[in-house]
Amino acid sequence: MNMLKNIIMLFFSQGVNYIVPIILVPYLVRVLGPVEYGKFNLALSIILYGCLFIDFGFNLYSSGKIAKASNKEEVNRTYTTTIITKVILFIPISIIIMLIPLFFEKFYDLKSLVSILIIQLFSSVISTIWLYQGIEKVRIYSYVNIIVKLTSVPLIFLFVQTKSDLDVLAIIQASTFFMSALILLFLARRENIHFVKIKIEDIFYQLKHALPIFLGTISVSLYTMSTPIILGITNTAFEVGQYTATDKIRGAFISIFLILSNVIYPRVNKLRIESETSALQFIKKVFYIQTSIGAFFFLIIYTTSSFIVDYYLGLEFKQSILLLKVMSPMVILVPLSVLLSNYLLLSWEYKRYYLTVPVVTCICHFFYAIPLSHFYGAIGSGLSILITELISLSLLTFFVYKSGLMKKLYES
Repeated sequence: MNMLKNIIMLFFSQGVNYIVPIILVPYLVRVLGPVEYGKFNLALSIILYGCLFIDFGFNLYSSGKIAKASNKEEVNRTYTTTIITKVILFIPISIIIMLIPLFFEKFYDLKSLVSILIIQLFSSVISTIWLYQGIEKVRIYSYVNIIVKLTSVPLIFLFVQTKSDLDVLAIIQASTFFMSALILLFLARRENIHFVKIKIEDIFYQLKHALPIFLGTISVSLYTMSTPIILGITNTAFEVGQYTATDKIRGAFISIFLILSNVIYPRVNKLRIESETSALQFIKKVFYIQTSIGAFFFLIIYTTSSFIVDYYLGLEFKQSILLLKVMSPMVILVPLSVLLSNYLLLSWEYKRYYLTVPVVTCICHFFYAIPLSHFYGAIGSGLSILITELISLSLLTFFVYKSGLMKKLYES
């Protein structure tokens, strides 16, 4: 029952994270145009790269560790260690990001945007969603996130009205994340969670055990987050605008599965401690539900892509019709990959397999993403992501079979 409440609240909360862009994208692409919209998303991609390094796999590692904690003291230690480690990581990462527009001529126009969005980078330092997932009180995070994110919508409609308002958009974007993270940090004290004295060894221990998750996460994110950057380097901001706007549509459909994963992963860990069979039966149910919904979404996107692009993005995004069709199979592939990697390989601690897949797919991705993005623009970038997701799912299936988990899942 507690998990059901968490799922419902997380759907509302994380749903807002996807619904707000869905509402704003048609407005922003028309006000800013493909080029300026592309510049904004290029700067945002750089910041998200930094957030990835600061999170360092803690969203999965810390939430799982807190879920397994036997007492409040252990929760407080994990809470303190995670945030302090993030602060340490923030310092060099923020310096590097601020220097990127100065040393790369093609990114020089992004200098102002990156400087503003660095606030969002710091927000990832004090973000504590992993805490509320671990203690299974997602509703607290949900309430705050919903209120703060919805507030940003009228602010953007009111203050972003011309192509020259890019900096204003960046301020609103960064401030939204910062306010949400700051409020949640203060609310943690109401749950009797606070900072405690830790040793330097605790930080090294945290980094060491989160490293496999981080390496797996960063490898996946390198090919997803890097694609707009590769496109920006090898092609134009116009193509970046086409790609990122279309990717928002794809992301909206996949968001349902990603929201579920934030609740399902801690529950799988708990069930496995109680009974391996129960955990496997639970995963099997998730598989049937996710595959059915994914297939339904694929049919909707593929058959109505022309209608979606024309009415959602506008006439300047005609080439996105084919791009959306290319991306449509990912609504099936991505959730299946998450199930195999996170719920099975990671939960059963097959960390070597969990790490190998994203590293291999990441290396492969760069070999074809660069030429495809250069010669075919946004469509080439979308095709490169699709190829990578197919390779990833194939490798994950092989490793789950090799580990014996496929047989256990079938027999459960």
